[in-house]
Amino acid sequence: MTFPQNEVRFEQLSTASPSVIYSIEEYPGRPARFDYLSPAFEEIYEIPVAKAMENAAIAFDTFHPDDLSGYQQAVIRSAKTMQPLQHEWRIITPSGKIKWVQANSRPERRQEGVLVWHGVMLDITDRKQTEAALRESEATKKQILKAIPDLIFWMSADGICLDSMPSNDAFQLFPDSGRVGKNLYTVLPPDLAEMRRQAVEKALQTGDVQVYEQRIMLHGGFYYEEVRVVGVGDDRVLVIVRNITSRKQAEIALQESEERFRSAFQDAPIGMALIGLDDRWLKVNPVLCNMFEYSEAELLTTRMFTMVHPEDRSILQQYIEQYLGQSQTKDKKATQVELRYQCKGGQIIWVRLNLSVVRDAQRHPSYYVAQIQDITQEHAVNRMKDEFISIVSHELRTPLTAIQGFLGLLNTGIYTNNPEKTQRMLKLAMDNGDRLVRLVNDILDLERLSSGKVQLAMTTCNASELMQQAVDSIHSIADQAAVTLAVVPTKAQVWAASDSIIQTLTNLLSNAIKFSPPQTTVTLSVQTQTDSVLFQVRDRGRGIPADKLESIFGRFQQVDVSDSRQKGGTGLGLAICQSIVQQHGGNIWVESTLGEGSTFYFTLPTPDP
Repeated sequence: MTFPQNEVRFEQLSTASPSVIYSIEEYPGRPARFDYLSPAFEEIYEIPVAKAMENAAIAFDTFHPDDLSGYQQAVIRSAKTMQPLQHEWRIITPSGKIKWVQANSRPERRQEGVLVWHGVMLDITDRKQTEAALRESEATKKQILKAIPDLIFWMSADGICLDSMPSNDAFQLFPDSGRVGKNLYTVLPPDLAEMRRQAVEKALQTGDVQVYEQRIMLHGGFYYEEVRVVGVGDDRVLVIVRNITSRKQAEIALQESEERFRSAFQDAPIGMALIGLDDRWLKVNPVLCNMFEYSEAELLTTRMFTMVHPEDRSILQQYIEQYLGQSQTKDKKATQVELRYQCKGGQIIWVRLNLSVVRDAQRHPSYYVAQIQDITQEHAVNRMKDEFISIVSHELRTPLTAIQGFLGLLNTGIYTNNPEKTQRMLKLAMDNGDRLVRLVNDILDLERLSSGKVQLAMTTCNASELMQQAVDSIHSIADQAAVTLAVVPTKAQVWAASDSIIQTLTNLLSNAIKFSPPQTTVTLSVQTQTDSVLFQVRDRGRGIPADKLESIFGRFQQVDVSDSRQKGGTGLGLAICQSIVQQHGGNIWVESTLGEGSTFYFTLPTPDP
């Protein structure tokens, strides 16, 4: 996820700043690596940024041997206390030049044990040379100091300005001509005056250089300065003020960008990750960990490609190669691909992967930002839709083809003189038309229920009344089949939509009648349970094989493929029953013994007391 305005602003500040803006990561047991490095690095270190990004050791190898130990101790102290690091040291460039650099950075310790340093580094060679020259020759002090952009002045312990050097870069609260002889504590805002007073006291007491930063509101904007206070006598100090506004603006922009990205990254509703060009997870959010069933620590030691289904790895590789091969003007186009991933527990899930590449200042790829969404359910739904459409088209085509064939024969006139045959053809066409109507109605009912748009009007219902109404609606069919319908009386109450439950009971009774031999009884009864009522529809039919007991609740499922032709069913009745019961918060199942009959069960909730 990116923030274009902040990124452009930061990129402009970073490119224009003479200071090196950097972010470096230290993984436990692994060499440190730069996560970001601004163009100024190349000018100071004489080393291409790209090489340092690939191998941070190149930069550390430039340390002057006499300064390496002091730097290491400063880093250890800062890492232990988590306090900002400010340190100066010398480097030896590839051309043999010796330069002084100063780093100002803040440490950040992340949960995975990674220590990240965000900071700014600047070339202080000129200042160091000036300070050396000042120590060597007081006579040449003013000539050397004129070349320095910093504001430099001498002041007494009580705040009186004794002398000053003009500066074109540092912000000045009052002109050079009016500075000498003034009490600077009275000119500064109270909070800054107190900071200056404390720094002067410490510099005089300890002899150490005191460094602090101050923010000044001037001309309607905030400006930042770095103040260095050096004791040069019993009651005199040298004060060096440097304008660090550009550096601070870059730091603030970097911090704001990081905070916004971190918040968006961690709180994203989908899986988010930073992935290195070496295929390693660099950073992952909680959603991704839950999705893949790995802890954050486990993912950070795992390669992305090893989790991709073997059959899909070539697809991902092709997408990545195609994306990296795009011109730089097309960088912002994300790569999207659907793949299968294997979770820690062995489960295979489908994900939609969006990759965006992050490039360094030289436009070289640095790492990927990945958005990973679990679409397993979406794939399953699409597959079910495809299967449903295929089955529906077949089921609809069968009666339509029969009707078309019967009417076609009649249209030829070959049965004009054969009324009995004509009547037979019309009867078959009407039967298939009835079957087609039932099929369409069942499909519409099922889709209406599955859509979730149906609002059931739930009320307290008497179970006996529901069963009796279902029996009354189907009594004539039972009489034609010579099957007796028996209802066991009950006082049980259920919380249900009466019409939907009557439809469920009617469908179950219809199936029971179809598959019951003549002179047998289909029984309806209920059994009161702790917080539900159990309905039972028992027949004495042929029974259902064990391998069909679960699948018969699917769409267009029949125990025997000939049942739809011989018994007239659509294969959707039980699927409709299951959908209705589930929307009531109940369960439906069947138990059966071949040759002895079947019992369909479903539960409904009881009304609240």
